[in-house]
Amino acid sequence: MLSVVRAAHTHEWQHAAMALLALAAVGAVGSWPGLPYPKRANLFMLMLYSLSVWVMLRVGVASQIYLLAVAPMATLLLSPRLAVLALLGCTATLVGVGWTMDLPAPLLGFNGPTWLLWLNLGGNFAFAASLITLSSAFLLRRLERTLAQQAMAAQRLRGSEERLRQIAEQVPGMVYRMQLSSDGRPKFSYVSPGAQALLGLSPAQLMADANLLHDMVDSDDRERICQALSQARETASPLSMEFRVRLADGTRKWLLVHSSPLTMDGQTPVRNGVMNDVSERKASEALVWQQANFDALTGLPNRRMLRDRLAQALVQGQRTDQPVVAMLIDIDHFKEVNDTLGHERGDQLLVEAARRIRSAVRSVDTVARMGGDEFAVVLSDMPASLRVDLIADAIGQALRSPFRLGTEQVYVSASIGISRSPDDAGDVEGLLKNVDHALYAAKDAGRNRFHHYTPALQAQALARVRLANDLRGALAGGQFHVVYQPIVPLDGGTVCKAEALLRWQHPERGPISPAEFIPIAESTGLIGEIGDWVFRTAVAQVRQWRATVHPQFQISVNRSPVQFRRDDSGRPSWGEWLQREGLPGQSIVVEITEGLLLDAGDGVASQLRALREAGLAVSLDDFGTGYSAMSYLHRFEIDVLKVDRSFVSGASEGETGRALCKAMIVMAHELGMKVVAEGVETDEQRDWLQRAGCDHAQGYLFARPMPPADFEAWLIRRDLPVMA
Repeated sequence: MLSVVRAAHTHEWQHAAMALLALAAVGAVGSWPGLPYPKRANLFMLMLYSLSVWVMLRVGVASQIYLLAVAPMATLLLSPRLAVLALLGCTATLVGVGWTMDLPAPLLGFNGPTWLLWLNLGGNFAFAASLITLSSAFLLRRLERTLAQQAMAAQRLRGSEERLRQIAEQVPGMVYRMQLSSDGRPKFSYVSPGAQALLGLSPAQLMADANLLHDMVDSDDRERICQALSQARETASPLSMEFRVRLADGTRKWLLVHSSPLTMDGQTPVRNGVMNDVSERKASEALVWQQANFDALTGLPNRRMLRDRLAQALVQGQRTDQPVVAMLIDIDHFKEVNDTLGHERGDQLLVEAARRIRSAVRSVDTVARMGGDEFAVVLSDMPASLRVDLIADAIGQALRSPFRLGTEQVYVSASIGISRSPDDAGDVEGLLKNVDHALYAAKDAGRNRFHHYTPALQAQALARVRLANDLRGALAGGQFHVVYQPIVPLDGGTVCKAEALLRWQHPERGPISPAEFIPIAESTGLIGEIGDWVFRTAVAQVRQWRATVHPQFQISVNRSPVQFRRDDSGRPSWGEWLQREGLPGQSIVVEITEGLLLDAGDGVASQLRALREAGLAVSLDDFGTGYSAMSYLHRFEIDVLKVDRSFVSGASEGETGRALCKAMIVMAHELGMKVVAEGVETDEQRDWLQRAGCDHAQGYLFARPMPPADFEAWLIRRDLPVMA
């Protein structure tokens, strides 16, 4: 356009027309629709070439600059090969037109023919055009590489973004990027599609209004979340927290959010994060906590939770100078109920017992199930008017009321131990230990009562511990011996039966009652070893007396229920021992208690069958004091029924006692069993039992338990000589 204006100003109309024509041609080629790129580029080059030749003819050699542009244009628009052809063509055009047209081409300092002048100018032109073309090619190559690298980077970026998008869509929950405002409120710049499943909201909804999430948050958690967000914004620190939300459809969820700060443009107002649904984990944690701290059957706190609450109560009591009372409650005779009516009915009793204990105390008190049929109560914040004895009595009364279990009505009672802090102990361990001693005292006193802890109970407990320690060395120390009490036939026949009874001669305390040390032996597991020793001693004695007293002599040996429940693998059974000693099974009678029949699982039943198969007789001791069903007597093929001394003494006191005792004798005979009456102390008792049809009796009326030599002397005094 400048050329057109200059030409018009100088009235060079031909030049102006040519310039306008060139502009029109460029515009036409540039806007020609559908024209392929190679043709468009070639037309541009042709127009530049033609314009260059015309200008050179009009202006002179100085216009060769136009020809210089043709080869670089070919490089940029087409290819280096065409650029070389264009370069050669333009050089030839310059030399040919200049030489043939004899154009003025002054070359300072050159003297020579015209053709040499133009060849020199053509060489200079070719050199300059080559440099420009090569530079253009080099720049084009660098530009292509740069563009290719940018394209590859853009492609990689798009690929990374696509992979991140795919990952974000696969990540459970919601992946997001947000910006925190000055007041800590978020604004989302990215939200993954997981928001729909997590919150019931689309990513677009959340990015448009972050308050939609804020409004879902549980009101109890909102202030905590706002404080956490504000602190995270101020400190540029990672954020991790859990909170509750309520969705539009009413669904409640626990959400876990993790976010970390992202620095952009030298600032940190931006955070990347992920939000997940942890409702199932929270429910599992709550269930685990519930199971770890509460009893599954009754719903009461368990032993672990009781210790925690007792510890809290003791701390509070020390702060307020108020006492804390612990009670330990044991359901009397629960085992008999459980074994007789079944575990389902037993569980019903425990659930109802828990409810009754709970109703007998205040709502602020803790009631816990310690395990089995044992419960505990913690009384704290006690006013002066609250009497512990009245609460214990209320609990006992509640548990003495009949329990309706299905079609059965059951009666139980409770033994309760009581200990107080700080009088008895100031810590959890001491208080629980003391209340256990008090419970033991209540049970030892006959059950169905409560007992307060006293220092004497601690001394008694310590004595039991020491006795248990001494018991462990008693057998090896030769401190045990066996005595024998005769079992006398009431028909006046020969005495050929006796019961073996264990005695302990303590080296310091002297004789210790079996009623004192047998329970300790059972609780410590020593009863197995001790019982086997008594059995082997009785076997050796019965061998001797079968040879010297009577060939059918028989000794009864007590076998503890604990011995039936222990693992005897690797030891010879009693039947195998008799066989090894060459004695028949009927030389020994095994005495068991009623409670064993009630708890006769597969292991107990198989051992009883093994005894019968080995020929040993089985005697049921202390009959009538327990809760055994009559069907058990026949089911386990009992040979001998031993009537407890309480019924024998009752038989001499009135008609009712005699009726009960006689009924037992008749029932036993009907079932094919022999009857032995225990605790016979008077002639009247002996005579009545004889008239009632009782087979045998034992008691102080006949003889006390005696060592073997005294037993043999007793037999001689009864005019029953011992064989040499």
